[in-house]
Amino acid sequence: MVAVRLETGQAWESMETSVITTEQGFVSLHSEWDSLADTLDLPSPFHSWDWNYVWWKHFGRRPHLVVFRSDGRLVGLAQLQERRHGWVTSLVPIGWGNLLTEQLELLFPRAQRPRLMAALRGHLAESRWGWVGLSGLEDGDLAEGLDGLGVASTVNMPFEYRELPATWDEMVRGLNRSMRGNVKYYPRLMLREGLPFELRFAESAADVSAALPTIYRLHSARAATQDGVTHKDYLERADHRAFLDEVAPILAARGEMKVALLEVRGQVIAGQVWLESDRTIFLYYSGYLPEWSRFSVAMITTSEILKYGIARGKDRVEFLRGTGHFKTRWDTCRRYQLEMTWARRARTLRVLLDSYRGGRQVLRRARRAI
Repeated sequence: MVAVRLETGQAWESMETSVITTEQGFVSLHSEWDSLADTLDLPSPFHSWDWNYVWWKHFGRRPHLVVFRSDGRLVGLAQLQERRHGWVTSLVPIGWGNLLTEQLELLFPRAQRPRLMAALRGHLAESRWGWVGLSGLEDGDLAEGLDGLGVASTVNMPFEYRELPATWDEMVRGLNRSMRGNVKYYPRLMLREGLPFELRFAESAADVSAALPTIYRLHSARAATQDGVTHKDYLERADHRAFLDEVAPILAARGEMKVALLEVRGQVIAGQVWLESDRTIFLYYSGYLPEWSRFSVAMITTSEILKYGIARGKDRVEFLRGTGHFKTRWDTCRRYQLEMTWARRARTLRVLLDSYRGGRQVLRRARRAI
């Protein structure tokens, strides 16, 4: 354990830094972790102990939880893990790499953020890792760099979001002309063609678990279509599904994960998973049967989720990482977070990262051609 003294305003305050590298230590942080996560600007289930612990069990390596305490109280947490790539060891956030975790911010509350970043930089200065990756950074974070490591990559990641009004009618009136027409037209089109639909919400732990295989099937069906916008199948891998199968009922039991299923005559034609925290909706993975795309069934499903959320007092929706028309058509606002990597041989890592990204694009195109 290392004690450092940092200046805050006019006062000097002591902060202790320690590192947890065992599962037992990970488990011991459970209640404190969630209390700290609740103090973030935009807390979400992605920040919860359960999400991170279950993810680590399925995909993680050696935990490296950097714990910051002041007068014995947990004031910050960098939820990291060590990973080995041949002879190179990296240090990255838990959740890094497979796009199941949409928010990878360190648990650094706003009021403590500058001194926590300074303390983290001091910890990383003793680096034995070949490279370090961090996400959810803001301009100015770690501006001094990391001693002994050069910047290998910087990604300015967009996040789309919007505030929700008090009523659905108000929401529709405030949309752009095209979208205002669409949210009315497509439901009417289905009814006019003799296709009455029903939206079913899975909310209990058992119902959410039962709905997930349907989401996997619909997500894969959307990814397999050759028409329209290209979508990757993020849920095709068995280990990704096993992770969601375990974490979903835990979150659903406390009202933080739900599933919407759009049905026509007993057939589920579209679905979407979403998460909730306090008054915010976080739209997660979705899917639909391509033969129903002319009815814009994905948009109808999202509309019903937003309508249901507004009726229950939700006042914000997060569309999470990345952008695209299917998000911006809702008249979203945009914010950015930095995702950065530092390396001892930064130039070499840049070449490797570029090759890796290029290889993934070629593989995606090949899969779609099969």
